[in-house]
Amino acid sequence: MQVNPHLRHALEERNPIKSVGLVIGDALSFGDTVERLLAAVLVIVLGVTLAQHWNAAALLLALLIFVVIRPLAVFIISWRSGTSMLHRASLGWLGIRGIGSLNYIAFAWVHGLSGASVNLMTDTAITIVTLSVLVHGITVTPLLKFRRKKESA
Repeated sequence: MQVNPHLRHALEERNPIKSVGLVIGDALSFGDTVERLLAAVLVIVLGVTLAQHWNAAALLLALLIFVVIRPLAVFIISWRSGTSMLHRASLGWLGIRGIGSLNYIAFAWVHGLSGASVNLMTDTAITIVTLSVLVHGITVTPLLKFRRKKESA
């Protein structure tokens, strides 16, 4: 039964199980909304940060990571996994965004790493992570629709 969220409290039936279900549903919905808002804020912050830390030389490295290194790593790791080639290709393309690298740079910076190499590392990482979020974010929906269509055929 589909319940209209605006009318669900007006249902005739009253019991504790329904009430618990409504509370859990509301909590999950709220958590999902907060997660989406925080993700939007992080993307905006990353974009603003990119304005100060753009590194054009990182474009070649990003292309190499997106098109060669990450897909090759996924294909090697999943060689005998039994997953389809299309599934492995989509994992190789989408992969992870690399935002963890910003954590490692922040950790190193807090523990005393400094100098021009840190600036280069930071600028490169921010450029690549931002490009990954942008490029992979734009291509994820069409890619997954294509994969779903191919796998169901």
